[in-house]
Amino acid sequence: MFKLKLHEDTGWISIGKYSMYRKVNGIVYVNFQETPPSVGDFVTIFTMPAGFRPSKNLCFSVSENNATPQFSANIIAKTTGVISLITSKNIQFIGSFSFPTD
Repeated sequence: MFKLKLHEDTGWISIGKYSMYRKVNGIVYVNFQETPPSVGDFVTIFTMPAGFRPSKNLCFSVSENNATPQFSANIIAKTTGVISLITSKNIQFIGSFSFPTD
């Protein structure tokens, strides 16, 4: 049996009202809670500072199949640091994603 090294859950930096991010061993972790002002258009939810940006543009997709009606969301993380969200329903969206940095 092997033991996993435990890490403290510290070092989070607030961004926006209910969102936060941190970097551990070159991986950026983002937790967010946002309600987009519109449906069907990409909306910038925040911009990551230098050192916390992806080396390539990335897209993350999620969907909720148990909701009525069903909805989906896409998150774009750009090398410029812009994090955008597009949803099919104007509701509060809670999510998290991670990516490596250079």
